[in-house]
This record gives sequence, structure tokens and C-alpha cells, in this order.
Amino acid sequence: MTQLDRADVLLIGGGVASARCARTLRRQGFDGTILLVGAEVQLPYNRPPLSKELLRDDLPDELVLAEPETFYARRKVELRLGTSVEALDPEARTATLEDGSRIEFGMCLLATGAEPRTPPID
Repeated sequence: MTQLDRADVLLIGGGVASARCARTLRRQGFDGTILLVGAEVQLPYNRPPLSKELLRDDLPDELVLAEPETFYARRKVELRLGTSVEALDPEARTATLEDGSRIEFGMCLLATGAEPRTPPID
């Protein structure tokens, strides 16, 4: 039997866009449930500044987080990191995670980002 959860807002993607969406919703007074699902196990972080720091060999001790670590608990944003959404049914308003559990949602932001394209080099 699969688990069925419910979130007023489901944020798919563990990047800056989802973190900023959660912050904006809370700042605007939204008090419903927010669930952020991301494939990476790390908290959302700013990828472009991180890559520039790597090039300069100037990497800070900690990742440049999109929001402080305490933000999510303080603002009541549930995190499910290290898991992917395998299926999304907008009409039924459900998302199925890779472990088979399902999440019902009221609204959904699909912010999965992109994978870099590597050109073939001979």
C-alpha cells in the first residue's frame, strides 16, 4: 500500500526557485502547508555563485544556501530531499514519488531546473 500525503503547495525541485517560492508565499501571508521535494540530499543552494567560487579556488567552508538552514523549520516548510517525483497528474492533483508514495496537492510549482549539455569532443 502506498502512502498518501497532502500539501496545499507542492514545490518540485530542490533549487533556488523552490526555496524562493516558499519564502515569498510565507512573506505574503500564506499559512497553508508547503512541501518541497528535491532529488539532491542538500538543502537548496545557489549553484551559479558556487561554480564561480570553485573556478577561483575560493570555495567557502559551507555551501551558499538559498535560505538559512533554520528557515524551513521556522517557516513550516516540509522538506523531502533525496527523492524524485516520478509521475505528475495535474488533473488529479497528485504526484508520485520514486518510492511509490503519493502526494495530493492544491497547487504545484514544477522547478526542476536543467541538466548541462555536454558537447561531444573528439
